[in-house]
Amino acid sequence: MRFDGRRLSFLLLMTWLIVAAPVSLAQRTGGPAKPETIKEDPASVLARAKEVMGFASAGQSVIHYRAVAAAEQNYQSDRTYPPFFSAMQVKEGWFDPQSGVERVSTQTTFPGGGPTPAQVSFTDGRRAFGLAKEQMRPLPRTSMATRYLNPWNVIADWTTEGAARFIGHAVYHDYSRIVLARATSDGEQRLFVDPKTGFPIKLELEEKHYLWGQRHIEYLYANWTLSSGGIMEAGASFRLADGKTEISQTIGDVEMISHDAALQLSLPEGSAQVPDALPLFLQPLDLKIVQVGPKTYCFQIRATPRQ
Repeated sequence: MRFDGRRLSFLLLMTWLIVAAPVSLAQRTGGPAKPETIKEDPASVLARAKEVMGFASAGQSVIHYRAVAAAEQNYQSDRTYPPFFSAMQVKEGWFDPQSGVERVSTQTTFPGGGPTPAQVSFTDGRRAFGLAKEQMRPLPRTSMATRYLNPWNVIADWTTEGAARFIGHAVYHDYSRIVLARATSDGEQRLFVDPKTGFPIKLELEEKHYLWGQRHIEYLYANWTLSSGGIMEAGASFRLADGKTEISQTIGDVEMISHDAALQLSLPEGSAQVPDALPLFLQPLDLKIVQVGPKTYCFQIRATPRQ
């Protein structure tokens, strides 16, 4: 039987599509994806994440770390399009794996000024506080955004809440991931976990923003490194909004210290919910229409500030 060149090329191409292409695809995705009928137990997935990250190794210790973050100022740069300047943040953090409380001291440098005096914030799974004049003051829920840059916070929150559910598998960064979901006061969160290593890869959610409207937010954890004491930290964390990087954080020194050597890591007792979703200066004012003439009306703004 004779084959001309075009027929032979066609047969070779079909052979590659049938045999080689599936192999190549499996190599890129880390093997065949799990059938959708196979369900994962959320508690087991989170327990394995705690195991590989070293929660047991941390024990009763406090994790002390230093980090640097570049926070893109897309809302106050000199143009409405990139590149935008970044506020450079030098951080020192303390995290208690037992209580889930994180304390972060942040100094920020803007172009032409800084660093600013250190701003100290406290968060747990539901609340945020700022330390001002030795007093704890509640912060709006938007202050929780930077908490999710630390995957230790995320795994602690999801484990404590105990309301995670399995929603399927999805390909992210070239590989199939286990996807868990949980409901929060601000909407659903979804956690992507690598089935082979057990590490959390991404947290995603929908965010209502006072300026940009609704946005798709992703927190990506990468470059896992082994620190002293046998704990694993994400060397780099990113916050992406609608696919664009807003915060890029790099972890430096990490150590485990005793509670006695750590700074204050307790939150005030009281309501589990932060009172306001937005800072006071972004909240709408209460207006009252007052008639001052036959055809003249004025808007009267409440003069007393919120407590």
